[in-house]
Amino acid sequence: MNSSFDLDHAKLAVDPRFAGIAHELSALSPINSRESFNRYCREACRLWKEAFPSGIGETEQFAQLLNRVEHTSDNVIRTGWGGVVITLHEHPRVEKYLVVRKGGYLALEMHEQKDERLEIREGRSSRVASA
Repeated sequence: MNSSFDLDHAKLAVDPRFAGIAHELSALSPINSRESFNRYCREACRLWKEAFPSGIGETEQFAQLLNRVEHTSDNVIRTGWGGVVITLHEHPRVEKYLVVRKGGYLALEMHEQKDERLEIREGRSSRVASA
């Protein structure tokens, strides 16, 4: 990995429920290797579980998507962290839901050329900004 990413936890820190998590995660910036990325994600999962042992809500849509990942194969890709439910595939456009189970996280991924838009429907994301 030749890149380095600084993490911005300002939006997370604004909410008092998440300020402590934001503070602790800020100490793990920058991300400059796969190891530092995985360490950051493991720590984020640990802190979240510690702060919210019962979770902080779940949508009906998540339950439906997770059920689809676990019980069907139509337009579903199963992964170690959950799965992908593909809702549209008209090359070059693909729309999909990344269904991440509690305690899971996505791998560090970089592309030379790709236009990607992520929308968090439920849960939390750590925004990574280029340095």
